[in-house]
Order: sequence, then C-alpha cells, then structure tokens
Amino acid sequence: MPAQDATRDTQDVIQDTQSTPESHANPSLDRLLLAASVALFSVVAVRNAWLGDDAYITLRTVRNIVDGYGPVWNVGERVQAYTHPLWMMLLTLFYFVTREAYYTTIFLSLALSIGTVAFVAWRVARTATGGVLAAVLLSLSKAFVDYSTSGLENPLSYLLLAIFFSLYVTPNRSARRIFWLSLLAALATVNRMDTLLLYAPALIYAIVATRSWRSVGAAALGFIPFVAWELFSLFYYGFPFPNTYYAKLNSTYPFIQIIQQGLLYLMDSLNSDPITLVTILLTALYVVIMRQWRLAIFLLGSLLYLVYLVRVGGDFMTGRFLSVPYLAAVLVLSVQALPPLNSPAPILLLAGAIALGFANPARAPWLSGTAYKDVEIDVRGIADERGYYYEQYGLLNSTRLNRFYESGTLQGSANPQDRLACAVGMRGFSASPATRIIDYCALADALLARLPPMHDPTWRIGHFLRTTPGGYWASVREDKNELTDPELSIYYDRLRTLIREDLWSWERLAEIWAFNTGRYDGLIDRERYQFPYAPVLEMPAPSTGTESVLVGSLFFDVDYFVKLLRQGLRFELPGVQHAGMIEVGSDAEVYDLVYYRDGVEVGRQPVTQPPLHTGRDHFTVTETPPQVQSAGYDAIRLIPQGSTENAFNYLNLIDDAKLVVAPDNASELRQLLHLAFYAFYRTQGARQDELLAALDAGITQAAPALWQEIDQATKVTIFTTPHPLFQKWVEPNLPESIVLVDPNKQPILRYIGAGPAENDTIDGRPALRLHLYFEVLSPPERDYSFWFEIKSPVVEGQAGPDAEYNVKTLYDELPPDGTTRWQAGSVYHYAPTFEVGTGAHELSTGLWTPGDRERLTVEGSDDYWINLGKVQAP
Repeated sequence: MPAQDATRDTQDVIQDTQSTPESHANPSLDRLLLAASVALFSVVAVRNAWLGDDAYITLRTVRNIVDGYGPVWNVGERVQAYTHPLWMMLLTLFYFVTREAYYTTIFLSLALSIGTVAFVAWRVARTATGGVLAAVLLSLSKAFVDYSTSGLENPLSYLLLAIFFSLYVTPNRSARRIFWLSLLAALATVNRMDTLLLYAPALIYAIVATRSWRSVGAAALGFIPFVAWELFSLFYYGFPFPNTYYAKLNSTYPFIQIIQQGLLYLMDSLNSDPITLVTILLTALYVVIMRQWRLAIFLLGSLLYLVYLVRVGGDFMTGRFLSVPYLAAVLVLSVQALPPLNSPAPILLLAGAIALGFANPARAPWLSGTAYKDVEIDVRGIADERGYYYEQYGLLNSTRLNRFYESGTLQGSANPQDRLACAVGMRGFSASPATRIIDYCALADALLARLPPMHDPTWRIGHFLRTTPGGYWASVREDKNELTDPELSIYYDRLRTLIREDLWSWERLAEIWAFNTGRYDGLIDRERYQFPYAPVLEMPAPSTGTESVLVGSLFFDVDYFVKLLRQGLRFELPGVQHAGMIEVGSDAEVYDLVYYRDGVEVGRQPVTQPPLHTGRDHFTVTETPPQVQSAGYDAIRLIPQGSTENAFNYLNLIDDAKLVVAPDNASELRQLLHLAFYAFYRTQGARQDELLAALDAGITQAAPALWQEIDQATKVTIFTTPHPLFQKWVEPNLPESIVLVDPNKQPILRYIGAGPAENDTIDGRPALRLHLYFEVLSPPERDYSFWFEIKSPVVEGQAGPDAEYNVKTLYDELPPDGTTRWQAGSVYHYAPTFEVGTGAHELSTGLWTPGDRERLTVEGSDDYWINLGKVQAP
C-alpha cells in the first residue's frame, strides 16, 4: 500500500476521534479504575444472570445434535427452529463436553459478555476515561445486562461487533483488513442474519475507501462462511431463512399496525430503560455535529437497524434488540478524546450516566437482586422477559428449579408424550426426544409457519397463533398425511418431501426450487386459516321493490346482537353488488371492511371513527371505494381491530343513486334518517349539500304511518340536530304538542316524548329507567322538581275499569342540573330511575317547585300531569 494512503487514513482517524490528550499522571490508578469498572460490570452481570424460555428452543436442537439426531427440533423433521446458527454451534461444542445445559449456557454467555466489556475498556478505548465510561455505561443498561446472559445470541454478537469496530478504526486500508472486516460481518450475520444491517454501512465505506478491486474480492472471500451456511440451510432444511422468519414475518396485520407496534417497542425502552435509547440517539447526533463522518457511518448501521426494528413491529422482549445498537454507541464514545478521570467533565459525565441509569430504579440493573420479579405483560404485549423468568431461571435465585430441569438432569419420560403448545422452550427441552410437539406459534413447525396467523385484534408481537388444520394432529402422530383440506394436503405432501424424505433425492431438490419460487403458495386458502372461526352470514335477496334504496339488508331484532368475535364476520351477498354506501349497525369503533368478488379481494377499507347514535342505534356509514363499486363485490368481511367486546345487529347495502325514492316501509325511512345523520356529521361542503338534498326529497314523501314506527328516541335525536331540514322532517311527526306553562301562562317547556324504558337495578332490586325529552321554550326562572305517580295492578294481569291498583307517588325528583340552567332552544334529556315491581305500570309525571308547590300546567287545560303511558317491568 502506498505510504501516502496510510498517512491519509491515519489523519482521517485523528480527525474522527480528535487528538488523544495526555494520559493521567498516575497510570497505575488508571489501570486500577479500569479493572474496577470491568469488575463492576462482572458483578452486575452475574447478579442479573438468567436463562429465558426461548433459549431452550435452541438447547433442544443442541441436545438432539449431541444425541445423534441431527440439527432438528422434532426428531425426524428437518426444521430450523433457531435464529442464530453460529451461537447454536458454539453451544453445541460446549454442551458436547459438559452434557449440561443450564450452567454451560450461562457461564459461556458471561465469559463472552465480560470478555467484550474488558476488550472495549482495555483495547478499544483510546483513554482510561473512555474505558471506564464504556464499562459503566454497559453496566447501567438494562437491555445490555439482561441479554448478556438469557441464553440467546447477544453475547456472541457483542464480541463480534467489538472486534469489528476495533479493526474498523484501525488506520489501515489493506485488502487483508477488508477480508477480516468482511469475515467478522459474515460471522455476525450467521450468528443473527438481521444484524447485517449494523455492519453494512461501515463495511461498504471501508471497501470503497480502499479504491481497490482487490478489496472487493477480499470482502467476497470474507463472506464465505455466510454463503456456506446459506447453501447448507437451503440443502438441509430446504429454505434459506430460519423457520422463525416465516413464522414471525408471515403477518397479515395492516402495515400501519406493525409500525405502531414497533414505535411502541422503542417507547417501552424509553420508559423502562431510558439510558439505552437516549445514548444511541445522542451519540449519533454528537458524531454528526462533530463531523466525525467515519464514526457516523458506523452508527448509521444502528439507525438502519432501528428502522428495521420498527418495520417488523419490534419484539415482545423489552430491550432485546436494542442491546447491540447500544454497544455500537458505547464503542463510538469509547474512542472519543476524553480528559483524564480526575477532571470535572468525566465526573459529570459519569454522574449523568448513573442518574439516567437509575431513572427507573425498579428496573435498574445495579439494584436487581435475587428477588427480582416482574411478570406483567403490558397491553402492547411487551414484557420484562428477565423479570418474568428470573425467579425460576435466575442464577442466584435460591429457590430456583433450574438445578434439575434446566440443567438437563430430567429430560422427561422415555416414552413419547405428544403435545400441542406455544411456549415450547422448556416444554420441548424437558420432553423425551421421541416426543413430537406441534408449536401453534409456528416457531418450530414448518407447515404452520407458512399458514397465515389467525386474526386476533389483541395480537401480540412474536406470538402469531395458528389454527391447527383438520387432520394435522393425526398426521404428526402417525407420520403420514391425514389433512382434510384437499389443497393443503397436496402442499403438505410436497413439504414433507423437504423436511422428512431422503436428503439426496432429485425429487427433493426439485421441490426446494418449487417452494422457494412460490409455486405452491396458491394451495393455501389464506382466508380459511386466517379466519377459521368467523361466522358466515348469508344476506337474503331484498324483498323490496327495484326502486328501493336498500339493495341488500341483513338485520337482527334490535334486542338481539351478534357478538363480534376476534375473527369478525363474513357476509355472503345476494349476487354481485355495486352499492355505493354501506351501513354497519355496531358499536365497534375500529374495524376493516374487506370486499371480495369470486373469492378475490377487490378492496379494503379501514373504519376508524366512533359510531353515530340515533336513539338506541349505533351505526357507521361508509362510502365504498370507487374501484370496489366499479368492480362489484359478492362478499364482505368485517374484521375487528380493537376490543372484542362489541356487538353487531345489521348490515345494509345502499344504492346512493336511489336516495330520492320515497320509503315504502319504516326500515327504509329509518335508513334514510341514518343517512341524514351521517351526511350532517361526517360529510361537508358540496357532498353534504348533495346528500341532504337527495334525502330531503325522499324523507318528505314518507307517510305519517311510517313515522309512527320510528321510536321516540330516534325522533328526538333527529329533531335536536342543528340543521333546519331535520326539524322540518320530524316536527309534524312528534307526539301531540304538550306545552307546560307557569302560573302567568308563559310557555316554559314542551314535552316531546319518551324513549323506551329500560330495566335497571337499585342496590340489586328491580328498577326502571325512563328517558324523557323536553324542549325548553323559555328559561325557567325557578328550579322545578319532578314528581311521578306509578299506578300498578294489585293482581298481575288485572285490567279494566274495575281493576284495583296500588298507587305510589315519588316527590321532588330533582334533575341533575337545576332547571334555571336550562337554555331556551335546547332539548333536555331527563333519565330518572326508580324501583318498581314486576308487571305493567301506568306512569304520570309533572313539575312543581319543591317549596311552595307552584305547578306547571298543560297549556289549554287544568291538567298538571303528563300521562307517560304503560311500561312493563320484568
């Protein structure tokens, strides 16, 4: 290499990291502090050491290799149930020697993690201050400390990244250096494939900086381990990626939901372990501001990894995938030009780091002891995995069970005990090697991993559950294809060739190509397995005339609701429809409408607005997407995305070209009133004017008899809508005008009807809840109270003029707001509740002042009561 190139590279490094200041006046003290900081990390790591359940998924494979069954999870089935081949190989090597899993895994992890921290402090850091700062920062991060053990691949990822970085900042542009950088990146990728993002920007920069084709060749040679692993994986397992890739990324949930979950994962880290993400982001910002471009390019890999992490929805283990990017940030900080340890700046920096590390003291690694426990899984499905398992799998926990099961001493019965499970780590490891386990989270099951997850609005990242196809349990137990789905049976036959048949058959090699080019994907009925429990409701052909606005309707009695299950509902329509509007009668606030024609999805429409209310109805009106209306649709699927505690009671298809047609029945009138409500509250501008004009033309033609079938609560809701058209429609159809006047004959209130009475309870006793509506004509000058007369038959069922009655009067039922607060022009809804017996009751009400009994009377009469009619109590 020319000398001038070496000089230029050295100057670049100096520019990146600034000049190294004079060392501390006492090198012995520096070495002592460095040793103490590494020892601190070691103590913290040992106190927090544990294994997670997922580690035992890999350990089952490790044990099968050592026992001679090959790198498989279920014996006889070639499935890569682990995501970290290099870590699995390293564990196998040590397990082969010790034949013990628990302590072997923990101490190997500790050795790698502590070794990494020591390497960073002593060899990577440019000053003693940088080394101490690095070790302290690493000991403060919950993410880094938690996954310094756990049994997952993180410790090996730590060591590979630290060595890569030390070589990356070395002032050398030789092809040999590129080879070693590439080899380290390749090994890290074999250790965990997605970490290639962390290395890619720095590796590409290093290759380009050499301006040599020899470096490109050296980089290719360095990646031979990764290429070799991919060829082995493709040949042995039949696929280039781990089975977990197909299980976790084969998601059917909307892109935006996955992104939101990924962002929540970062927010969870900020809450539970703020030092980790804050350090990553501040370090990246610092190197950009200081124009340390080489280090900025190195950290670009971490930022790309964070973007990727958000894209895949994060993870359910808090902090797990932030520990390696955190190490990258600490590596960058360790090579900064920092003043001696006895200077104010390092002391303040360490104090700030410690304060940030203790921002959430309940989860601070320094404070974690043998009693540490946190089994809560938050609403986002993210958990403190160490807190969940530490009591049972923690190294220092005196009550642990791991001396037996986790050490591999007990491995279950010698006889197979087939199981169906999701959390398959310890279940699999402690079972007999002959036991076959169907993992319905699909991490260890090749067929289920390729089926879509069952839809679940409360889905948890990393736990996408599958339905077990009919006959699959028998297929696994009997080792033959017993699937009842004909097309999936063909798919499974082909898949069995990959994972069970002779490795070297030509037929198998052909199937490897077929599967990885998607030839058999069409054999999977994705709808069937995504929504296996969704009821299918058939909409009858409309009985109304061809001029009806309703071209399809599926309606249940208003008192009967279909519960929206997690799987939602599917509606088979009477032929191909082109209706431009859909009304869903449901209290669900978030759901998707998916349109199909001939079994093919032609459109998807998210509904994210709270339902509108008229009377007792909860409904949402949506206009079908133009492409859906044009193509036509013969089925609709309603997929809930929020809470499962919702109800459904009707679906209407509306031809918006027929809105001017006069309604023939009360159902159509109610439909037009709902559309008017939708037009007023959910549209605006020209579209609102257009819809209301068309609705006005139809509603004004409705016969009075149809209005009598519309419940009073709906009429009141429409009447109180602040638009003149709504009053125009309802005013002639309200009950006979009852106006209450004060002693000066001044009109005060107008009674506009009662909504349906509801059954209720008071202290566990039967009660009725009324709904009364009054229009305020003039603001009352005094506070009036209600009185009620409840007239009940002495004998249940007794009627007629000679029937005997019990009469009960309730006085001074005060409205929640004093009547002097009622405003003119408003409609007041009063909903009293009182105890009644079983049977029919005649109710009357009136208003007076509590003190002097000044009554409001009915205009034009001497009556001071309003007859509310009969109500039925259970």
